[in-house]
Amino acid sequence: MMNTKHTYRYLYRWTGCLICLLCLLSGLVACSDTEDPDLFPEKMVTLSLRLNTGNFVTRAGTDPSAIRTVGVIVLEKKENDTYQYQYLATPVQNEENNRYEIRLYPTDQPVKLSLIANMEDLSSLLTALTTGSGTTTEEEIQEALLVSFENGTLEELPMYGEVVYENGITEASTSIEEISMLRSMATVKVSLVESLFEDETFLLKSIQAYRTNDRIQVIPDPTAFYENEDEDETEWKVITPSVPQTAGSTITTPSVNAGNSTVQSLGPVYLPESETKTDIISEATCLIIGGVYKGDGYETSTRTTYYRIDFKNASGEPTGQILRNHFYAIEISAVNGPGTTHPEEADEKDIIVKITNWEESEHEIDDLGKTD
Repeated sequence: MMNTKHTYRYLYRWTGCLICLLCLLSGLVACSDTEDPDLFPEKMVTLSLRLNTGNFVTRAGTDPSAIRTVGVIVLEKKENDTYQYQYLATPVQNEENNRYEIRLYPTDQPVKLSLIANMEDLSSLLTALTTGSGTTTEEEIQEALLVSFENGTLEELPMYGEVVYENGITEASTSIEEISMLRSMATVKVSLVESLFEDETFLLKSIQAYRTNDRIQVIPDPTAFYENEDEDETEWKVITPSVPQTAGSTITTPSVNAGNSTVQSLGPVYLPESETKTDIISEATCLIIGGVYKGDGYETSTRTTYYRIDFKNASGEPTGQILRNHFYAIEISAVNGPGTTHPEEADEKDIIVKITNWEESEHEIDDLGKTD
């Protein structure tokens, strides 16, 4: 017969194991509002992402419409009317292009889904931001999600989209058929008018951007855009740039060159947003065009000289402002003489250009930066 002392010892041991198991299970339930939703698949919401993309030729290595990765930041509105971070959901792409399924926790509170595309370090940035912080606000996330542009080029363009469920995420929630994604950069292309290209009095050789910002803010400021609603859909219109406070306009992009070819256009070049500058000459982001002038007296010239092009507003005044998700079609209509020997000294006095600023969600853009 088993000794009574041993019996109690076994009972204590098994009781301790049961208590530990119960604590572990309760801990999992308690933290379920911040863990991976795939562990608790209570609710499925299907999202279809539509890109605001025009049809234009892209430079090798960069596809402005490509989505490689997507993360969905789930934010919930609290009593003070601010959205706070809840968790990061990872969508699963199905067989239909750019259509994703995500699992979200049910809630009766207003929810905002912030979609971030082509930002591979999104998860680690959010982990570093939220660990030990208690609550994390939408504004804090916006300030933290920055992409470096120190190399002057990116293989993939970061994008942002959002949708709000005012009544929360419930069984009655409807799927969102389309979410417009804004590229966080601008597209720039330079071309010659037909007559200038055909008479070969100016050969386009290179384009390069000077004094671009070294950081890109992926999530735009709330005041940077508004929703334009029509009968068919809602589109975002970007009206002001969103530039990080820590950004410096110090970057010169790699030169895009024609080589030995005779080309009518060069580009595109993808640039971060830029604010209006007071001192346009020494502070504003600008383009430097390299070309060979072969007009009167220079018919046999083979020397590349340089010309400056400033970004202008609708009135034609140079401002240096560049907006995300915009396509800047720069058309050179006349060149009246050779430019400067060095690109850093270039000016606009001998070149005449027309800059057309397309909102990329509105137009189909061809390889010369033109639209129907």
